[in-house]
Amino acid sequence: MRICLLVFIALIAHSGNLVANTEDHPLLERYPGFSLMKKQSEEHSQFIFPLAPPLNNESFSKQYTKEGALERLAYEQAAGAGAIQVMRNYEKALQDAGAKIEFRCINQECIGQDDYHPLHVFGHHRANIVSHENQKFGLLTASLNQKGNQYWVAVIAGQFKDYTRYELVILEEATMALGKLNLKDISQGIENQGRIVLKGIHFDTAKAIVKDSSKESLSAIAAYLNSNANINAYVVGHTDYTGSLSLNINLSEQRALAVVKALVEMGISQKRLIAKGVGPLSPIAVNKVEKGRAQNRRVELVLSQPHK
Repeated sequence: MRICLLVFIALIAHSGNLVANTEDHPLLERYPGFSLMKKQSEEHSQFIFPLAPPLNNESFSKQYTKEGALERLAYEQAAGAGAIQVMRNYEKALQDAGAKIEFRCINQECIGQDDYHPLHVFGHHRANIVSHENQKFGLLTASLNQKGNQYWVAVIAGQFKDYTRYELVILEEATMALGKLNLKDISQGIENQGRIVLKGIHFDTAKAIVKDSSKESLSAIAAYLNSNANINAYVVGHTDYTGSLSLNINLSEQRALAVVKALVEMGISQKRLIAKGVGPLSPIAVNKVEKGRAQNRRVELVLSQPHK
């Protein structure tokens, strides 16, 4: 379920039409009249959600550090709604959707002892939302459970002389799956299903460089292939459905090629492996939630006929 900001229209008497934008996060609509300035997405990351004003320049006096799929979206409007108006409307929309407001503050309420400013804790905020030069700003932290998925939301809004900016931080809480392969897993998968999901093969978001944390699983794959010299295989890359089809097909193939390259460097003949990428075309879970998208981002070893 997406939290729609139709309540905003009534609250601020907005006369324009509310148009869904695919660049926004699927959980939350943007505030009417604002343009998306910056967007940052990470498959797995951490974020500090404030529960009280700053303790010092590095932390809040009370805070939650949450981990999972993270998206940060910064919006701007030259004239119109102010920072507090934006924050209050998001607060109502979240409450109407069943969210718990964990913390809120406005203007000087957000400043910690000894004039510690929340901007410093956010690491000189990307979108320059809050500033010592302008004290019209607010912070909001909320938690929301939808169909078993736990979300954390931060709203950071700042009003300047000629414009208003705000950022939405949306994190779908999850623990990173760090499972690794062993020879028994691979053998059973190939014998019983003709394929095996290569657990423990990790990439950075939108990149095709195999991370060092993948070495243990790669070693198990190489050991299996070395002990089964009659086995040839396809290495097949998969993605979730975020982004365009062409980009996902290309990314999935590049990741499959990277795994083949790593195995060749471990002594496996390249003639035994063929890399293919199918992007989002063969999901094994629902893409609507991060848990499903995480399962769909995978590389598989698929039994093939002997190559000529």
